[in-house]
Amino acid sequence: MKENIKSLGIIALGNLLLTSAYAFLTVPNNIINGGVTSTSLLLKISFIVLYLVVFVILCFLTSSTLLEFLFPSIQ
Repeated sequence: MKENIKSLGIIALGNLLLTSAYAFLTVPNNIINGGVTSTSLLLKISFIVLYLVVFVILCFLTSSTLLEFLFPSIQ
C-alpha cells in the first residue's frame, strides 16, 4: 500500500512538472507541438485573423454606404 502511494506521488509530481512546463514555456511562446491544445492554439489564431478580415470588410462597406447616405453629393 505504501509503495502504491509513493508511485502515485511520483506520477502526480511528473504530471505537475509536465503541465507547468507546457503552460509556462510552450503556450506563451506559441510553440505548436501537436495534440489537442496545439490544435486549439492554431484555431484561435485562425479565428482572430478571420474576425479581423471580416471586421475590416464590414467597416469598409459600412463606411462607404454611410458616407453616401449622409452626404449624397459626394460620389
